[in-house]
Amino acid sequence: WSAEKGEYLHFTWHTKRTWWYRRLVWVMIVVSFGLPVIWMVQTIIYTSGKELQANFEVLGGSFFSGFALVSSLAHLYDPRENIHHWDSPGFKAATFRRSLQSLWYGNNASFGLKLIDALWTAQNGDLTRLKRYVPAPGEAERLLEVLRQAQRAEADESARRHRLANTGDGRSRSQQLLEVGSQVENGPAETG
Repeated sequence: WSAEKGEYLHFTWHTKRTWWYRRLVWVMIVVSFGLPVIWMVQTIIYTSGKELQANFEVLGGSFFSGFALVSSLAHLYDPRENIHHWDSPGFKAATFRRSLQSLWYGNNASFGLKLIDALWTAQNGDLTRLKRYVPAPGEAERLLEVLRQAQRAEADESARRHRLANTGDGRSRSQQLLEVGSQVENGPAETG
């Protein structure tokens, strides 16, 4: 896999939302909290004097690196980043140009936002941003069509889910249930 492939982006966008990924990160968070506790208990039980003091100094010196580890793991656990459901074969087969700096300092979610921005400006006639992300400038038009199709499919699927969630009168199922519950408590509404 290459970080410049659409298939790689698709995988990384969706991995944070899988149950196995979240469970693995959760285990790492629990272990990150558990190891210092076990260390302290063992230090108190099995050491004394200067050895006890030295262990607590080492533990204290590791606090900030432990805090950084837990903060990083919490960031990995958090799936709030917006993802795109661009499942099309055209997107997965696409090749992007990404600088080493963007790979090192950026993340795939922010690259997705840059693609959305480039798609938006390209749809309005300016291909310059989209050309930044293709290996050859002549591929921008092809990528524009691939991204349009992927975004259109995502929007259609979202609209379909929204229609399923709503009834014919535009009220969601939860709104209907609240109304029925209110009628049961207060009696049916007077008409007329």
